Amino acid sequence: MHPEIAGLIDWQPLARGGFSTVWQARQQSLDRMVAVKVDHRPLNGDKEQRRFLREAGAAGRLSTHPGIVTVHDAGILADGRPYLVMDLCVGGSLTQWLKPENRQSQRKIRDIGVRIADALAVAHARGVLHRDVKPANILIDAYDQPGLADFGLAAIPEPDQDVSVTLEGMTPAYAAKEVFYRTSPTQFGDVYALAATLYALLDGKPPRWPDTGTPNLPEVIQLHEQPIERLPDVDPAFMDVLLGALADDPESRPTAVQFRDQLSELTFDTSSEVPPPITAPAPAPETSGEVGSRALRSRRRRRSITPILIAASVVLALIIVGLFRWGSSPRAAVPAPAALTVAPTTEKTAGKTVGTTAPPKPSPSDSPSPDASTSTPPNGFVDCSAQLGGTSYCLDPQQ
Repeated sequence: MHPEIAGLIDWQPLARGGFSTVWQARQQSLDRMVAVKVDHRPLNGDKEQRRFLREAGAAGRLSTHPGIVTVHDAGILADGRPYLVMDLCVGGSLTQWLKPENRQSQRKIRDIGVRIADALAVAHARGVLHRDVKPANILIDAYDQPGLADFGLAAIPEPDQDVSVTLEGMTPAYAAKEVFYRTSPTQFGDVYALAATLYALLDGKPPRWPDTGTPNLPEVIQLHEQPIERLPDVDPAFMDVLLGALADDPESRPTAVQFRDQLSELTFDTSSEVPPPITAPAPAPETSGEVGSRALRSRRRRRSITPILIAASVVLALIIVGLFRWGSSPRAAVPAPAALTVAPTTEKTAGKTVGTTAPPKPSPSDSPSPDASTSTPPNGFVDCSAQLGGTSYCLDPQQ
């Protein structure tokens, strides 16, 4: 059943934890959606109620910082349960980034650390400790910006304050070692919790924490005696900064301001962001990069030019063969008509007999001249101009 708070309607549950429930509601006066966090633990005495209202007022004064979720109102229900009215962060908390499929880049995790460390620095400068920094208390707003929420456990340190309240509602997985020995809380506990949060965003779980199961308080104290494992896939400089903030001795840790500056100075090698060289055949242009497109266009040009080159090579070969045969082989003689016997002529020259053959058949344009019929054949020859064209003489077969 949702609580009854004046001016809020359209209640819907968002999340429920061990100590509180978060609702979504509409603020009628401004017609906006807000988140309402209601604590399950009633504040029975006046001292507890005054403490809560004091802390809520401190959280409200810090809301002007961009890294802190704005608190609009605070109060105590009729049954003694306290509540906070805050901005509705539609992006959820950073707990979703602990899953392997939602793991973020080192650069983005570093940037969140810078933003939240700066928020803690402002809170510490005003004497306010958060005391429960963890992924569930860092929310993402509608503009994809992180903000630190739930200053419900924050306390303004006072000399007469009971330190036992520091253990109630505390999350052991992100708490510093000194918290379990009930020492007075300091700003260095918030720095440890933020560093543990960043470590968990990189690894999927807090430092020293087992992969499965939830250890009890003695087991958690025993875990703090073990060294924190360096993450091999994380930039070494990033790991150095985190391990410094996760030191067992609170005085060895940086302040929130120093931790913010150390994170800000980190630089990351961008070579890992360059895609590996393409070794497989380039895909189609619509899915390939510039290199693949150039390779595909080159292959297409080669495929279009290849048939032309083959055809040109064939034509060139035919021309070369034709020229070779034309220049080196004798032209075929035109055969004589079947009715004629063309015999070679012989003449004696210096004791040698030289044979001659009839000339080839001329083309039609070489027709006999008009006075060819009046010419006289040589002795022993007859006129065969009519058969061979032009002025032609053949051996007289009767001699």
